[in-house]
Amino acid sequence: CIKHRSKPSQTIMTEKGRKRDRPGGSAKGSKGGGVDDDKPVSKKQQRKAAMAAKTPYFSPKPSSSIVGIDVPLDRLMPQKRIELIAELSESILEDPSTALTSSRTDVVPTMSKANTKDQDDDTNEKQYHKTQSKMNKLFELASLSTNGHDAHAARLALLSLLAIFQDILPSDRIRLPTEAEMNVRVSKDVKKTWDYERKLLQAYQRYLQLLEKTWE
Repeated sequence: CIKHRSKPSQTIMTEKGRKRDRPGGSAKGSKGGGVDDDKPVSKKQQRKAAMAAKTPYFSPKPSSSIVGIDVPLDRLMPQKRIELIAELSESILEDPSTALTSSRTDVVPTMSKANTKDQDDDTNEKQYHKTQSKMNKLFELASLSTNGHDAHAARLALLSLLAIFQDILPSDRIRLPTEAEMNVRVSKDVKKTWDYERKLLQAYQRYLQLLEKTWE
């Protein structure tokens, strides 16, 4: 193939028919062309960058409702338990901050003619329905005494917990604040970080205890 001389920025054809830039031209992805800013960053890299900047390494999101989280595990079919493990694991990895905290929703009382008079005399206090945390539900699935004695589901839940902790645990050592530090006025973000790390440490200690009990 005969190559004709051209300007440095002009593209030429190779033997395979592909276009390429001559030396001195700008090529995407080349060393001289700079770094691609659109390259996706993993969640673990984002968490490390946030920790280096001394900012909370989680972003609070509204907790998504999971079908079957309030249903007793002994009433679920084996396949439903496996599906629940997968859904819980995915939801925990998406938002670890809310996965460690139980939530509550408002309950609208049903009115009837028999109790209408009693309801009027009351102060109309709000009623709430408390939902256990997603992490706690996954721990129940990992224990034979609470998951309906399903050994297969318990093994899957233990492996899922292992993968979750490998992803969400920070690389540095978690140190709980002292009583003196707790009495110091700090920002809301710092309080959220302390609360998250405390719950994360408690969950990890519970996981280690469950492993010891399982392999006894």
